[in-house]
Amino acid sequence: LGQECAPKRNLTWGVHWIRRAANEGQPDAQAMLAFLHDSDALRLVYNYTAESFEREQALPLYEAAAAAGSLYAQMALGHKHANGLGGFSESCPAAAAYYE
Repeated sequence: LGQECAPKRNLTWGVHWIRRAANEGQPDAQAMLAFLHDSDALRLVYNYTAESFEREQALPLYEAAAAAGSLYAQMALGHKHANGLGGFSESCPAAAAYYE
């Protein structure tokens, strides 16, 4: 067990606390959870499969976090609008609204 289990256990606890903070309305935790859903980074980088992350859940989290003042979420939404990602059409005015 030992060292091989430690990374998965730490990732599981990390995700647990991020979810808990996001559920409590903490904007940066919402933005981080949105990133995890959007990118699937934990699975791709660490082969973490203990929990599933679905891209459809990212946008509502990004929007809630941006509305609550998360600069990361505002930047992510601005990037999506500027480049036509995540179902958005390219829109410089919409992107600029998030970048301001």
